[in-house]
Amino acid sequence: MKLNDILKTVALCGLVSFFVTGCSNNSKSSENGFKELHPNADGITFDDFRVVELSKDIPLSSISKITVEDDLIFFCSDDRLYSFNMDGSFNKVYGMQGRAGNEYINLSAYYVDKEARQVCIIDGSLGKLLYFDYDGEFIRKQDLEALNSRLNFLYDVRLLPDGRLFVHN
Repeated sequence: MKLNDILKTVALCGLVSFFVTGCSNNSKSSENGFKELHPNADGITFDDFRVVELSKDIPLSSISKITVEDDLIFFCSDDRLYSFNMDGSFNKVYGMQGRAGNEYINLSAYYVDKEARQVCIIDGSLGKLLYFDYDGEFIRKQDLEALNSRLNFLYDVRLLPDGRLFVHN
C-alpha cells in the first residue's frame, strides 16, 4: 500500500469520526424531543400549550386546515367544514355538498372573517364564495365564475386587513 493511499484512508476515517461525534446526542435525558427551547421560542413553556380533546361522535376524515378564531376551532376536511368550541364540543357544520345556490361541489378552501364573525367557503369548481355566520346559517353567495379556473386548485386563502383575499395556489 502506498503512503498516499494510507493518508487518504486515515483522513477519511478522521472525517467520518468527526461527523459521527458531532451528530451524536449528548443529552442525559431519557425523554424524547428537546429538553430546552430554541431562542425563537423564548418565554414559551410547555404549560403554555392547551390540549383540546374533540368530541368523539364526529368522524373527521383527512384534515387539510385548522384555524382558531374567537372561541372556535375550525377544521376543514376533504368535503366538510366543522367548528368546535374550545372545550372540544361540537359546534357546527358549514354548508353541504350539492348544486343549490347555498351548496358547494368542491370545498376548495375557506377563510374566517373575525371582524364580521363569518366563515367563507370557496367552491373553486363553480367559482363561488359561500358566506355563513358562526352559527352555520347561510348569509349570501358571491359568484366569481370568471376566476373558477384559478380557484379550483387553492391551497390556502387569507383575508387581508383591507378586505382583499391573499390566495395561495
